[in-house]
Amino acid sequence: MTFEEKFSSQRAKIKDVKTLRAEDEMVDRYFQTADYIFARHADELSPNTLLRMGGALSSILPYFGQRAARTRADRDIFENLLSQEEKAITLSILDANSGYKVTQARAEASEMLSVKKNELVILEAIKNQDEALFDGCKTVIMFIQSILSQKKAERFTSAEMINNSTDA
Repeated sequence: MTFEEKFSSQRAKIKDVKTLRAEDEMVDRYFQTADYIFARHADELSPNTLLRMGGALSSILPYFGQRAARTRADRDIFENLLSQEEKAITLSILDANSGYKVTQARAEASEMLSVKKNELVILEAIKNQDEALFDGCKTVIMFIQSILSQKKAERFTSAEMINNSTDA
């Protein structure tokens, strides 16, 4: 297998957005809502629509938080186990070959675990994707909140202008 084939094979384990959306209904709902909001001008969306969307995203947010926590834990556990395994292999190499230096044994152990180290990189990418979903969902919720605040301020200003014009 060539380097490019190995790289493509490993990279294919990291899902793109299209695949994430197809495999997870909550991810798809989040993107549908975000796409809907960003495809329109904020002033075209009614406060009720924005509240409904914000409520939907608020109900998805804990799911994304749990998902991010789980993938973070998976990556951390894998990293700890990999480190333990690398130390154990290094020690066994040193025990079997008294002429080896520690750096030689570490290098050999590292080479033996190269596939697992690639898996760690993949787990890191998955963790980052899940954290990005969580952070993105929070950002869209905050955006909705700011639109609602702006609409409320506009209504207040408009109502006050009407009151002032009738008083004159």
